[in-house]
Amino acid sequence: MTTRAEMLDRVARFGELRRDSGSYLDDALPGHVRSAMMLIGTTKGRNDPSLGSPLPPEDFTMGLQHAATGNGPGLHSHTTVEVFMPLSGTWRLYWIDDEGEAETELGTWDVASIPPEVWRGLELTSEGDGLLLAVRGGADGGGLAWHPSVLEEAARHGRTLDDEGRLVVQT
Repeated sequence: MTTRAEMLDRVARFGELRRDSGSYLDDALPGHVRSAMMLIGTTKGRNDPSLGSPLPPEDFTMGLQHAATGNGPGLHSHTTVEVFMPLSGTWRLYWIDDEGEAETELGTWDVASIPPEVWRGLELTSEGDGLLLAVRGGADGGGLAWHPSVLEEAARHGRTLDDEGRLVVQT
C-alpha cells in the first residue's frame, strides 16, 4: 500500500521544474538553443551530474524541451524508441533513414514514435515559444549519440564531449 506522502513524492509541479540550459552538446548552437526539463530518468550524457529527475527512476525517461521559433534538438539518436509530442507549437520533425533525409510537421498533441538508432531532430516552426514532450525507452533513455554534423558544428563553437560523453566547453 502506498501512503499519501509516497504518492506526493511522485508528483512533479511544472512551475517547480528546473529549466536547464547549457548541458547538451547542441543547446547553445544557433538553431538549437533551448532549455530542458527532466521529469523521469537519468542524467547520463549531461554536463552536470548533479542534475536529477524530480521523480523516481522508471523503465523509461521523460523530459520536456522548451524552445523559441527556429530552435530545437539537433540530429541525435538513441538505442531505444523515442516518442515526441508537441504540447504547444508546431514542430518540424526531420530524420535520416535508409532512404535519406525526410521531414514532417507535428502539431500540438500529434505523436511521433522514432525507432532506435534513427538520426532525428526537431525545430519549432510556429511563432513564439513551444514545449515538446519526449519519452524514451529504458532506464537510461537509450544513451545519446550526436550526428557527425552536430559534433562538427559544436566543435566550431568550442563544445566537445569527453570520453564519457559529458559536455566540455572551451573558454
